[in-house]
Amino acid sequence: MKRLKSGALLVVSLSALQLSAPVLATVPPDPKYSAPWIGKDFDGIPCKGDPQAYGPYDYTNGSHRGEPLSLVEQAHFTLAEDRLKPRRSGGIPAMLGDINYTIRAFPNHHRALYAVVRYQLQPHKISLENKVECYLQRAIGYKPQDGVLYMLTGIYNHRLERYDMALDNYLIAEKNLPESGELSYNIGLVYEAMGQRDNARDYALKAKALEYPLTGLYRKLGLAE
Repeated sequence: MKRLKSGALLVVSLSALQLSAPVLATVPPDPKYSAPWIGKDFDGIPCKGDPQAYGPYDYTNGSHRGEPLSLVEQAHFTLAEDRLKPRRSGGIPAMLGDINYTIRAFPNHHRALYAVVRYQLQPHKISLENKVECYLQRAIGYKPQDGVLYMLTGIYNHRLERYDMALDNYLIAEKNLPESGELSYNIGLVYEAMGQRDNARDYALKAKALEYPLTGLYRKLGLAE
């Protein structure tokens, strides 16, 4: 959980980023041209990165979550990388290289994308190999129906106080994740930050109906019991 300047909690539940256990099956990847670097970063510079090597594989496709995912995660995205803890002699640069490899192989790897979001938002001296917004745009271009990608993009924009963009991202995510209490809560938070208390109240009530446990937004809107 991340705390906004207002003191409210911006939430992403790890449950939203977890999928079922891999199916042990070997399948070919998608065509290499299916996950290009697209769009521009926040400075208006075209996104670009290393060419496709292994993959691309779809993190939400059960048939891709077998040997390919196992090979990539065992070598490049262990619990250490997930927690942004360097485990190799190369330190942080090696860790960032491993996360970059994971995302290049699985462009919509939810947990690896969330790792680069978290890394970018914390104090750091060593830059990511690509801009976070470029990783996210590439992922969405690859699998535009994956609602979690829009939620992650919304979280990133929300934390940067780019509220209009965050709201757009969240509302697209909602089309694919209509019963997500976490997402409803975050939509309520961004509406509250934008001063749209009626909309914030509607989404807070939805999150509460979905039994979302955090109460900071509810208290701010006078909905806490």
